[in-house]
Amino acid sequence: MKYYAVIMAGGSGAKFWPITTETQSKQFLKVFNSETLIEETIGRLEGLIPNDQIIIVTTENQYKAILRVASTIPKENILVEPFAKNTAAAIGYASVVIKTRCEDAVIFNLPADHYVDSIDKFQESLKCAAAAAENHNGLITIGIHPDYPEDSFGYLQFDDEIEDGVFKVLKFAEKPNLSTAERFVKAGDFLWNSGIFVWKLSVILNQLEENLPELFTGLTKIEGALNDPKFEYFLLSSYGQFRNLSIDYGLMEKSDIVYTVKGNFKWSDIGSWETVFNLLEKDGNGNSLHGKVYTDDVQNSYIRSNEKVAAVIGVDNLIVINHKRGLLICSMEKAEEVKEIVDFLKIHKFN
Repeated sequence: MKYYAVIMAGGSGAKFWPITTETQSKQFLKVFNSETLIEETIGRLEGLIPNDQIIIVTTENQYKAILRVASTIPKENILVEPFAKNTAAAIGYASVVIKTRCEDAVIFNLPADHYVDSIDKFQESLKCAAAAAENHNGLITIGIHPDYPEDSFGYLQFDDEIEDGVFKVLKFAEKPNLSTAERFVKAGDFLWNSGIFVWKLSVILNQLEENLPELFTGLTKIEGALNDPKFEYFLLSSYGQFRNLSIDYGLMEKSDIVYTVKGNFKWSDIGSWETVFNLLEKDGNGNSLHGKVYTDDVQNSYIRSNEKVAAVIGVDNLIVINHKRGLLICSMEKAEEVKEIVDFLKIHKFN
């Protein structure tokens, strides 16, 4: 069997205003080094999957940026969705394209914008998941041991170990409140759901047909039209009828053949500026400072200002992002609410 990877590279970038936009979403952020998050995701697969077996699914408004930063991936491997219809449609579209190239593929499905601390451990987990997918003809998710209660991550509950490192999944729980997250962590049989999935091509297509028949019918039409001169019409027509469904809600929560492999690497979905801050190194005052920054009596803050000087005095637990598109000043605990700024800007037609 050949390994393929599907990198899901959509998103609106709303939580990372003012740096991200609809055409430059979170995956284009340079958080930890000079590489964007999607470049790090591609690099994480080096030595495991050839670049011509990596598929990127993106949207029209991010296509040019993807071409620029993912220049090592063949252009024909970058699939453009006519509408953003969430991960079920994206994964399905990529799956029928892979079917035309390799019917016995094992597919790694990866978000473009996550943090992983160890490439070696990450690849070990993927190989273990691939073996489980082949041995059990199941849908495999990489689970992460929760270091602390987090209410912005999804969770999964696992059952007894069925073989070395592989566990049956009992249920999923999407982004619980903090008290429930605390209960999950204390119980000891819950993991963070990383959103990294592994399965055989034949299994995912069978499961989509069984659990999401309307989506599967549309995917079949897309597959049949891949070499048709009117392919764009068929793609547009099919996507117009797809529901907006995540693969988690649409399939993983319904299927009875879901298993988990515990990832032994540090992971984050980087869901907010606060998450970025938590992952970065801090100075003696607990600050993470980037760019042209002056501080006095500042603690536990994330300040980023690359284009002009930001002077910050006498504050604690603050996020300051100074950018040509705007200035964000936000208390750390309100980082999840940054996305509301984008809605306001759209309504009031601010650039």
